[in-house]
Amino acid sequence: MAQSRPPIPEAIKIQIIHDQANTCCICQNPYAGGTIHHIVPWAESQDNSYENLAFLCPNCHDKVHKEKGLTQNYPPDRVRELKQLWIQQVKQRNILPQETHLPSFKELPRGLTGTIPRLNPLDLVGRESALVKLRVGLETEKRMLVVNGIGGVGKTSLAMAYTFQYWEEYKHVVWLTADKPLEQVVTKEAQLLENLGIRLEGLKPKILLKQVFQVLDKVPKPRLLVLDNATQALENYQDVLPQAPDWHVLVTSREEIKGNYTPHYLDLLQEDDAISMFAFCWLGNDWQKKLNKNQREEVKKLVRTVEYHTLTVRTLGLAAKEAGITLTVLLDAMSQGRQIGNRTNNQKEKIKNVFESLKRLFEVQGMTKAEVWLLQVFACLPPDYHPFQTLSYLLKGPSHLLNYDVGALTTSLVNKGWLQSSVQDAYKMHRMMQQSIVENSTRLHANLSHVQNALVDLLTFNEDYDNPVSFRNWLTYGDSFISIFIKSQENLTHLLEKSGVIHQELGNYKLAEEYYKEGFNQLEKFHGNDLDGLAILVSRIGGLYVIQSKPTKAIDLYKRSLNDLRFKNLNPISKAKLYGNLGYAYLKNQQFDLAVKQYEKALSIEIDNRRQNHPQFSIRQSDLANAYISLGNIQVAKNLLIEAEENALRVFQLGHPSLGDIQMNLAKSYRDLGQYDISESMYLKALDIFIECFEQAHPKITRCQEQLSSLYSDLGRYEQAISLLELALESNLKLFEETHFDIATNKSNLAILYNKNGEYEKARRLLEEALAPEVTMVGPIDLTIATRKGNLGNIYRNLGDNQKAKEMLEEALRISEEILPMDHPKIALRRSNLANVYRDLGEYDRAINLYQLALQSDVKNYGPIHQKVANRKYNLASTFMKTGNFSEARDLLESAKTIERESLGKDHPTLSYTLNKLALTYWYLKEEVLAISTNTEALQIAIAGLSEKHPQIMQIRKSMAYIVKNTPPKI
Repeated sequence: MAQSRPPIPEAIKIQIIHDQANTCCICQNPYAGGTIHHIVPWAESQDNSYENLAFLCPNCHDKVHKEKGLTQNYPPDRVRELKQLWIQQVKQRNILPQETHLPSFKELPRGLTGTIPRLNPLDLVGRESALVKLRVGLETEKRMLVVNGIGGVGKTSLAMAYTFQYWEEYKHVVWLTADKPLEQVVTKEAQLLENLGIRLEGLKPKILLKQVFQVLDKVPKPRLLVLDNATQALENYQDVLPQAPDWHVLVTSREEIKGNYTPHYLDLLQEDDAISMFAFCWLGNDWQKKLNKNQREEVKKLVRTVEYHTLTVRTLGLAAKEAGITLTVLLDAMSQGRQIGNRTNNQKEKIKNVFESLKRLFEVQGMTKAEVWLLQVFACLPPDYHPFQTLSYLLKGPSHLLNYDVGALTTSLVNKGWLQSSVQDAYKMHRMMQQSIVENSTRLHANLSHVQNALVDLLTFNEDYDNPVSFRNWLTYGDSFISIFIKSQENLTHLLEKSGVIHQELGNYKLAEEYYKEGFNQLEKFHGNDLDGLAILVSRIGGLYVIQSKPTKAIDLYKRSLNDLRFKNLNPISKAKLYGNLGYAYLKNQQFDLAVKQYEKALSIEIDNRRQNHPQFSIRQSDLANAYISLGNIQVAKNLLIEAEENALRVFQLGHPSLGDIQMNLAKSYRDLGQYDISESMYLKALDIFIECFEQAHPKITRCQEQLSSLYSDLGRYEQAISLLELALESNLKLFEETHFDIATNKSNLAILYNKNGEYEKARRLLEEALAPEVTMVGPIDLTIATRKGNLGNIYRNLGDNQKAKEMLEEALRISEEILPMDHPKIALRRSNLANVYRDLGEYDRAINLYQLALQSDVKNYGPIHQKVANRKYNLASTFMKTGNFSEARDLLESAKTIERESLGKDHPTLSYTLNKLALTYWYLKEEVLAISTNTEALQIAIAGLSEKHPQIMQIRKSMAYIVKNTPPKI
């Protein structure tokens, strides 16, 4: 008889729900509800303990138990990891269970998005039958309905009229302008996020999109979703979007969208419908009574002239009404130089004719100066609805512009058909009208200088306090403005720089580089004497190269700039910054002596030209100390660090983010000095400052977690290091796209930690993920690619696949030799790693040759007492043991042991490897007592510093068995 399943103890249920903040530990969706899940199924474990239980949402719980579901990616060990990781985040971010409650749907408004544009169907004269077809299609087809047609044919108006007509039929309506990837669209919908109780900051866009639609699926039915101006990219979201019949989904698009949709093509108006639309806009509701026979014939000629294009017909009718322009004048303006005949079926010709009509209509309508100005403003904004409050931020300008009554102007332009309005006091301009205004306006950029200045202010990023994610909305305005004027070479210098900084922070490196370079070119053209501005952009471009692991490009750029004759008269502080940036590029390129020289120049200039105790001194001293450490000048570095810390504490208030930056920099330097306790203390202080100042998912917090993780790795505290780096990766995944450079770096570094901790398969998977996007991002020949391939080769070696390891490591060495000088430390590392594989494959002569070359380079670069030198000697000794040269191996290992104890400390896990190998060497040389004592010491160090299941502990115990049993081990 089957064993009955007892209930989970109530106390354990409460504890799990509390610890996980009532939130699924897999998807971390706070609105999905959930259930208690047995990590190892009850049938296998009969375990109701806290350790075997996790809180999962219904969606994840269902998939875990389905074949080909999450069990492939989330086996029990992974679910446990995610549970612990989420519990740590809950504690760190102080997430309270009550914060995860669903919003009260009874209190939600019908319109969930900030702008729900609606048009009274009575104003949609000429499209009545199309409106009926929409309703029938949505009710009967039970699929998404896509309205296609050329621009200006009335697709959006039709959707607006449908929303108005059936407003009361739906409990909730969502309207999204889907001309960009949907994850970007939802980040701008602040009202929607607020209504659903979802916070924007701290969520990766794709996760945010998923959460939005998950919560929307819980709001009461029936529901309407309108996706206006969608692109073909909508095809990629079929699995995410709400589905019929639970939702009515209405899409408008100029493009053909494939998939499980019902198409609805909206063509140009029929002649009678076009006449009706014009007459309605001109004469009003009783147009049929007012329109006489002669007028009808003139209207017929007029609508035929503009080929029955909806937007043009409507605007012509409003022009006749609002501006009092006669039919004769309109017909004359529209027909000049045109052959009036049958409508064309060529799409390009249709669009060309529309633009020609809009141009002539604009000319004949006789706009006031103020109206022209506001139309030009709208022509340069994103083609979305803009709330009046947003417009007020952008329209702050010179005093003569402030006399304009913007409210009255928008009303006038809506009445004339050049702007559209929503019931929420938001306004937009049709895309075709935008393009027409831009192409036919004179002095457009000069007229909008105040808008550009406002955008510069709104996009000014304060690195100390700001989160780049919060600038995404204004960045779309900046990008739109830039796209209008970039080709005409207008002066966009400051806007390009400000937008570039935020794009860089968000990981959009390609666009950031384009903006910086164009900004530099424009600054030279318009402000050639602004040397400080040129220096700033040079620093921006060079810094971007260094971030992307292209230090040699940065070095070339900085050297060219410093040799530029113009820069001889550069402000000393700006020149110091260039020297400092050059020093950093040299440091990243591991040219340490050159880095020291540049940092010393920068610090000397700062001392001569800054006030006493300026904050920059601390940063510069810390940078110089890092370079000295790399050269082995430890005492000089230490003195600089002490002085830097004293200066920082005098200048900054406790808790200031800049103090956190300096403490993080100092912590790294102390780590390099081997003063791990001081380093850890400073990292924790910096992390406390950042957590206090910023949201959890902030680049400064993740950067500090990454560096503290490196410290724990140096100390052999791999579990702590992995936990911190997993937190950093989770945060970065919420901030950035998966192709972001920082995410690839996180994955690579986490893979190295998994590798050190003996979790080789995890390491392999992560490194392959890190390598793939970067190949396309930075090109096939790059130091970053060499590093990733080298690390992946090491992992393949640990997994026993020496052939793959050899291919990866040979490629890594080849790439490095194409870029770097032969004595470069990275070349030594590549040689040593490849030698490891040659040794495993029995190619001992090739291995010894590579090890010796690497050892020579390391002694030259780091001096004889350095951990890297010890590592090379260990590997060389291991190879000599393979050839039976135990005396040479013993001497090398004893030297390595001495170096490691001095540089790492007597209890570092790395020392256990050396001691274990040395014990075997003693045994082969018949020094049994030394062999046993040395092996015992190795085991004690490994047990204290490594996880219980680490392969190294097993290896040391095997060696001890060989020694005790007097059985020759396998070398």
